Amino acid sequence: MPESFVSRCNTVASNTSILRGKKRNAKGKSSRRIVSSETSYVTNPKQEYVHQLRSSKKMWQLSCATKYIVADCISNGGLLAGTYQCVSRKHTFVCGQQSVSLLSCECPAGLLQDQRLKATKREVTDSLASFVHCEESQYCIHAYAVSVLFRLSSPRVPVPVEELEKNPLLVAVNVEGDMHLLHLKNTAKGKKLACMTCRYGTKDCVAVEEYRSWLEENEEEIPETTKEGPRLSNFHCVSFKEIPNPLTPELKRVSQEQECGERPFSQYLVPAIPTESEPQHLCAHGFEWNGEDPVANGWFVGNATIYKESCTITHVSNSGNREPITLCFRPSTGPCRCHLFYDGQEDLLFNLNNRDLVHYRLLQSYLHLMTESRNPLAAFHRAYTSTLIAMSQCHTDSIA
Repeated sequence: MPESFVSRCNTVASNTSILRGKKRNAKGKSSRRIVSSETSYVTNPKQEYVHQLRSSKKMWQLSCATKYIVADCISNGGLLAGTYQCVSRKHTFVCGQQSVSLLSCECPAGLLQDQRLKATKREVTDSLASFVHCEESQYCIHAYAVSVLFRLSSPRVPVPVEELEKNPLLVAVNVEGDMHLLHLKNTAKGKKLACMTCRYGTKDCVAVEEYRSWLEENEEEIPETTKEGPRLSNFHCVSFKEIPNPLTPELKRVSQEQECGERPFSQYLVPAIPTESEPQHLCAHGFEWNGEDPVANGWFVGNATIYKESCTITHVSNSGNREPITLCFRPSTGPCRCHLFYDGQEDLLFNLNNRDLVHYRLLQSYLHLMTESRNPLAAFHRAYTSTLIAMSQCHTDSIA
């Protein structure tokens, strides 16, 4: 058992229904929300979203006057920290001497309307007002907010670099008409400039180089830092499903099958796609999860260790060969970088950090000792380690 296991196990209690539960997203991180200091009693998600944008001022009209940056939101209109959407006026329709430009967003709902508008004739033969009213009624929540918060302005020559915020840093960089958003990303070596628009958040895309050149020309310092010493951050477990107590009949059946050797652990632990009634059935941007085989596509996270009451499992025996247990992930079907990681509940496992998987029996042992005798976690860890050493079962194999 790794030394960090003790400190990380403290997060287990917060994910059990014995104490309290927290919903996690597909990356294992809790959803962060920007809460306005004002109290809102708005129940309509679109109106709530507009209210939150006004309160937080997380909205910007870029210099070209046809592009807007707004903070992203969750389903009820609350804002998501560190996530943004770009809304543009890009579809112009003409009816006689009148013309109008409609908004287009890059979210899933906005992309559907954008594709339909691209295939629509630019010349409107019927009433322009009726056509505009029909299309505006189908705006996504981001485009609706922009239509309410900003007035229509004439297009202007865009500025290559616009610093929208200093703290936290948010920069819009125009690269041949494409808008890129940059921010400071926390890494093991400190904060580094990274692109939020590129699929993999690359730190060396064209937009990042453009911004660095702009800073040098304006004799400004690059806002990157190098950390001295270990990185300190709040730990978030990967598993997002609450652990039921007592176990459901289905999970009890899984437990019995594991104890009888009828349900060994697989070499590849693949995340199941959540149903619509389960949390995280869609990614944070509203896209579905890719249903293809993660093993065939090489969507691997890395090797893992399973911690049980009397042993730890690092390999499985498959046709006489010892193979390491490997965790897999599923990407979303959209252009975002969201990943669905293995939760583990279907195998009675709690995924701490995509490396350490704790069996429910071990969790129940500690939780019952804590509630009945107030046994400290450090003492439980020492007893667990001593048991493994005494039984000479620090590592064992599971027969696949």
